[in-house]
Amino acid sequence: MAEFNSNINLRLPSQPLTTEPQQFEDLSLVYNALNQLHRGVDQFLDIPPTVKIAPHTLEVIDRGTSIDTTSDVTIPLESSSGITYGSTIVITNITASTINISAEVGVTLITAGTTISGNKQLINFGVCTVRYLGADTWVIMGAGLL
Repeated sequence: MAEFNSNINLRLPSQPLTTEPQQFEDLSLVYNALNQLHRGVDQFLDIPPTVKIAPHTLEVIDRGTSIDTTSDVTIPLESSSGITYGSTIVITNITASTINISAEVGVTLITAGTTISGNKQLINFGVCTVRYLGADTWVIMGAGLL
């Protein structure tokens, strides 16, 4: 994951704005610092992908990422994964085949907007999101879920 560069030296003008050449230099420094800050924040707008080509059990390191996979995904117990409340993970099936998204024994996987729980399938090139609600309960939503 990209890291945010917090070493920005933002120097604001110490005097009211004038048309003096020094004032324009100060504004240029502010403009450059704000552009650098924007570039640092911009890196957090995308969801970084991780490609998995073997069956994968979600881990705490998967939080906030997209698991782009060619194989089945298992939703783990909190006690074995360290995943905490609110953790959100995108799963993308990057194959032309259906994959399984299965909950470990003791985990409840609920389809968003329903009371239906159970394992799911994600069709070819389907995308879904899983979000941990605590107490070994997850909600799943997306396009291509069966």
